[in-house]
Amino acid sequence: MESGYVEVDYHGVRVIGPESFFCAVLVWNEQSRVLPVWLSPIDGAELAERTLEDSSGRRRPTPHDVLADVLSRYDGGVERLALTSYYEGVFIGEIRTASGEDIDARASDVLILSQILGLPIDVDEDVLNQAALHIAPEELEEYLDLDIGDAAEVGEGAHGIDEEFQEMLRDLDSDNSDDSDDADDDNGDEKA
Repeated sequence: MESGYVEVDYHGVRVIGPESFFCAVLVWNEQSRVLPVWLSPIDGAELAERTLEDSSGRRRPTPHDVLADVLSRYDGGVERLALTSYYEGVFIGEIRTASGEDIDARASDVLILSQILGLPIDVDEDVLNQAALHIAPEELEEYLDLDIGDAAEVGEGAHGIDEEFQEMLRDLDSDNSDDSDDADDDNGDEKA
């Protein structure tokens, strides 16, 4: 692995909140931090499907299957799948071929190709420092059904747990539980 990149663990896709936002969860184990990658509904559903079951029984290939096949045949295959930068909430991905050629990609492409090709996901350490979050272990368990280790093992800086992200998770959870309270009235109008 090239210096400046850290291999992260992929922990699946979570559907969060009443709006059903798709979030791929990556974990930076050395720092016990979580890197949430928000996905479009189409890419989130494809990644979740690939995570849950073997998709080799598909009748026809998806565009990602075709891309993976072409890349595998291309000059030695794929050397690395990485998230290389982050700007205003958008991750930039990169596919590096064995010949050293870099191909620009979306974050969702990197994550889906990782599942198809069985390759790890690397993230630039600057991106991790900018976008990865410290989240209390009990919050991870409650909202993301994720256990990344004992609270005593949480890396340095755990006191800087990202309060804004935790508040967002609590708000999404309360919005979801309030759905029954916000039901439409008899006229079909939403209650204020």
